[in-house]
Amino acid sequence: MDYSYESQGRTPKSIAALVAMVFILIGLDYIGTVWWIIVIVAMITLPAAIDVFVNATARLELNDSQLFWKNRSQEVTIPLHEIEKIRLDGRMDMSVRVSVVLNDGRKLRMPYDAMPPHKELEAALQARDVRTERHAFTVF
Repeated sequence: MDYSYESQGRTPKSIAALVAMVFILIGLDYIGTVWWIIVIVAMITLPAAIDVFVNATARLELNDSQLFWKNRSQEVTIPLHEIEKIRLDGRMDMSVRVSVVLNDGRKLRMPYDAMPPHKELEAALQARDVRTERHAFTVF
């Protein structure tokens, strides 16, 4: 059975974060904060605003012959026989970065927006006999 995952930029969580930030910015303006500080604080929400307004879709598919992902900036198809291992690196912020290590030594980073929950991905990879390595809390 094929494994697939899809995510969209417009999520209730990102919309709620944008609405909350608008109220914070209005509050900062109300108390008389200097305009350039408000602009700097507003820039923090720029990536979330782009995701909400563009509503980009990211997708990952895994079947018995290939691994495929697509997001706004890239589309990658890798035959499973070219994969040496999949490396799952735990980060200090509790996120997981996934790297695909190919037989020729090249590494491809899986984009965050196309990445499913890491435990699901790891189980789907192991079901297809793709070697995975888990590393906890790597800084770089």
